[in-house]
Amino acid sequence: MRWWLGARSKLAVIPQDPFLFSGTVRDNVDPQHLRSDVEVTNAVRQCRLMETISRLGGLDGLIAEGGRMLSAGERQLVCLARAFLSQNQVCCHFCTLHFSVISHISSHTLFYTV
Repeated sequence: MRWWLGARSKLAVIPQDPFLFSGTVRDNVDPQHLRSDVEVTNAVRQCRLMETISRLGGLDGLIAEGGRMLSAGERQLVCLARAFLSQNQVCCHFCTLHFSVISHISSHTLFYTV
């Protein structure tokens, strides 16, 4: 295996314009359905998304293709919850985030690029 493939599997990147899958909140936060409801809910809670997810109908609430009913910041936070659940280190491009990183830091390591 090439070194960058191994490195890429240990890093979660939060893109400026994240794309969400057409499906449930759970499908977007835990695409492989490897985590329990409690773990997925905790990841959503860490990202301060509980109110938004509740408005959608909880973990079984539907997200339209691309997440078009969510703001850019909310879409990034869904990606952040997915990254937290993966337990990888998270890379954020600080200048292009649509949410306040300081208010979303938990026990996870965030890397910033400028």
